[in-house]
Amino acid sequence: MTRVTYEQSIFPHTGLHFSQGGDSGALVFTESHVVVGMLIGGVISNSGFESTCSYFTPIDVLVKDIKKITKATDVRLKMDRSGTS
Repeated sequence: MTRVTYEQSIFPHTGLHFSQGGDSGALVFTESHVVVGMLIGGVISNSGFESTCSYFTPIDVLVKDIKKITKATDVRLKMDRSGTS
């Protein structure tokens, strides 16, 4: 059985970490607070320098899967922006 996946990767600047253990399942946002996906994991590379690569599934893929599995016709993410700047 073959399964196609659509994960994206995030490579931060050297010495910085985008995510850490236990963050899987967290939503990934742009700097302007737009949801772009859900974090699924990361890998630490020791190829001469330390860099953590994080992986996320794009939000459009998640919404499509939710609709397919639940037979929903619409999926919405409710955001409380009162605490954002």
